[in-house]
Amino acid sequence: MKHNLRITIIIVVMFIISQLIGLAIVASYDQFFGATHNKIVQQAKDQNITLAEPNISVTKELLPPPVEIQKPQSFSDALRNFGDISSLIISALIAFAIGALIFFLLLKFGVIKIVKWWFTIVILICLTIASTLILYPILGNTLVNILGAKFSLAEIIAVPLSLVLVFYKLIKKNLIVHNITELFVYPGLAILLIPMFKEVILATTLLLAISIYDIVAVWRSSYMVNLAKFQMEKLQIFGGFFVPYVNKKDRAQIRLIRAKIKAKKVKSSSSEVRNAASKIKVAALGGGDVAFPMIFLGSVFLTFGLVAYFITLITISLALLLLLLFSKKDTAYPAMPYLTAGSLLGLFIVLFFLI
Repeated sequence: MKHNLRITIIIVVMFIISQLIGLAIVASYDQFFGATHNKIVQQAKDQNITLAEPNISVTKELLPPPVEIQKPQSFSDALRNFGDISSLIISALIAFAIGALIFFLLLKFGVIKIVKWWFTIVILICLTIASTLILYPILGNTLVNILGAKFSLAEIIAVPLSLVLVFYKLIKKNLIVHNITELFVYPGLAILLIPMFKEVILATTLLLAISIYDIVAVWRSSYMVNLAKFQMEKLQIFGGFFVPYVNKKDRAQIRLIRAKIKAKKVKSSSSEVRNAASKIKVAALGGGDVAFPMIFLGSVFLTFGLVAYFITLITISLALLLLLLFSKKDTAYPAMPYLTAGSLLGLFIVLFFLI
């Protein structure tokens, strides 16, 4: 077992909570920005009803239009659809590779400040989108006039709230705030991609491609392992769930060291303190391991509905649990192949037993 049972359960529960938040955000997106919203707008137009909507919306501008794949009526249509799917996946992978390359070059040349700003901006955007979509069902399309422009009250609250959370997450480095915000960051990131991968075949292809990348990056090049170490040691930022813990036999020693530091009997840089710090273990789950299954789950929900979503969530969560239970300590594993297997199992159950 990679971690003790209590920590394993905490990681799996955090994963499930984040996925459920993702479900709420996908449903909110569909209701206020997606296909359901478009139907409501069209029905209002047909009845000559003007809906109250903001004329300036950061969230609307950031969310891409959904990609629609028409059901093929002929072999030529099927070939055309295959070409569209391939080009979209290739474009997404090229964009992902370019981003990873830029990130790698910034790390290689030690441009720490730029990387930190990059993290900060991405986290702020994702938190703002997630907060807005969580608040929309509560506040509805309540509008506020500012200098003649109509803004959504949900966005007006979400922006300063996200700024405060980013401050405590990245500047104050509060561990509780870090993990709470991570529950929302990946739904905010996933909803930026779900409109492009709302078709199950696209989401499945994306999972398979990311799984291959994860295998190479962890087992062949150790890129992901080195990246995680760099984030924690140099940037002091980690993209994902981060749960430090101590074994029972080491807790008393660490409490004693803390008391000595407080009483100024030992220096924080002493070998005794470093030895105590080495006893602290860390359970972590990378952000991609949360976000990519969430994209797949979003496509399952939008295509097959709520029951299919929960079936697939159960199989993915079981895959994560089994990975953590049967993996070895101090050994890096690519999580995405296992999560992809759980995703495909859920999809198989949905297609062959529910549809």
